[in-house]
Amino acid sequence: MRLGTVLRTFGEPAGDVTPPATPTLTFVDAGDSTGGTFTIADSDVGTTNTVYVSEMTHGAAWSTVGSRSGDGDVVATLTPGFYLAYCLSENAVGNVTPSEPIVCSVTTGSDSLMEQILDAVAAKVNVMGLTDSASDAISAVVEIPPIFRTVGTAQVKVFPDGDELNATHASANEAKFRINVALCEKDASEAQREKQLANRETILSSFVGSRLAGLTSVYCEASSSPSAIDLDWLMDHHQNISVVTLTFRKVRARL
Repeated sequence: MRLGTVLRTFGEPAGDVTPPATPTLTFVDAGDSTGGTFTIADSDVGTTNTVYVSEMTHGAAWSTVGSRSGDGDVVATLTPGFYLAYCLSENAVGNVTPSEPIVCSVTTGSDSLMEQILDAVAAKVNVMGLTDSASDAISAVVEIPPIFRTVGTAQVKVFPDGDELNATHASANEAKFRINVALCEKDASEAQREKQLANRETILSSFVGSRLAGLTSVYCEASSSPSAIDLDWLMDHHQNISVVTLTFRKVRARL
């Protein structure tokens, strides 16, 4: 079930009874592969506040990770990855109000920023609702190096635009990360090419000019042509593959 459906389902109060106040939800990653802590604020005293999460993968279900009365913390056990989360506040007569959804990242504490960006890009693509020309859902995977010899199904491959998992240091206080997003279709039919173009536009509009969900210190500033792969050769041999290259910028604190 998509988050919008959940919010519409739970967001209406029963009868004329005033619904609970809208809670806010934040998350702090433990940074050790165990999960993290959700903090609930702005809820009414005495309401039961339940935190729901869904991993940002295709077909992932919503599940509860804990609840509490009123404001405060809910410690959640989660495996590394990216999650959508929201808090549902329920009063004594059964009326409920959801918080705004958030994206939270659970990390190992040892992953490089490049690896976190790759995972974040794949996670975001997975919740865009992209489909192929047959209306089948397309999933995104991080694949290093990407393999294009046999593409038997529609999918998205996410990989660095370079040989190493390192950033390009544009200045002493800024690092840039170039990420390739390859859209792979089953074949090169006209319908699939048209769908691929529409998916490219969706990806570009979702990333460029925005901060990366779950990694808010990282900003996607531009798209460009890939340098790590021979795009002309790829298009000649695999007309069913299209590549979008995204540039992410991380500004570090000045010394």
